[in-house]
Amino acid sequence: MRNRFLCIATILCLLASCHGNQSERRSSVEQEFSSTGSDGCQTVERRFSDGSLESRGQLCNGERNGHWREFYADGSLKWEGDYNMGYRELPEVDSVGLSCVVTFDDTLGFILNRQRQCRIQVAPLNPKDLIIYVNQGPIDTARTGELYDFTLMPVKSADLCIEVLYRHKPKPSICKHCYPVRAH
Repeated sequence: MRNRFLCIATILCLLASCHGNQSERRSSVEQEFSSTGSDGCQTVERRFSDGSLESRGQLCNGERNGHWREFYADGSLKWEGDYNMGYRELPEVDSVGLSCVVTFDDTLGFILNRQRQCRIQVAPLNPKDLIIYVNQGPIDTARTGELYDFTLMPVKSADLCIEVLYRHKPKPSICKHCYPVRAH
């Protein structure tokens, strides 16, 4: 019985610490309510700590609604699309012919056992609607900054390949890029 209690207490502590980290990551974004319309909906602008725009759209009854735009901290467009009472409307797209742009945080290339951040953009899709497969090493979304979506770390000297799929229509893939990995 005591072991069961300790196990449950440990799990609760872990969950609480994970939740705390998430709110710490979001603390760099401040929310402003610009105006309230006759329908009770509010135009909202969220800003990064440096004052640059993070997102802009409407909240109705506390839910995202209507047209929204999201930006990276450098000002470039991350995603633009529509919400319907809190649910992101998914565009009807054919994954063939979509433009897939992969941008990295530096020009050094991949080095064995070193993390590298990347941004993957597929207009008109939200990064949350992408499935990213990497043939080696972990892919992490939790520790990225405000400029990148993913952190990658190769664990073998073989080429690192990134394959991007649309979560709601996964076949065929949108793109596949392979990069050499250096030992140092």
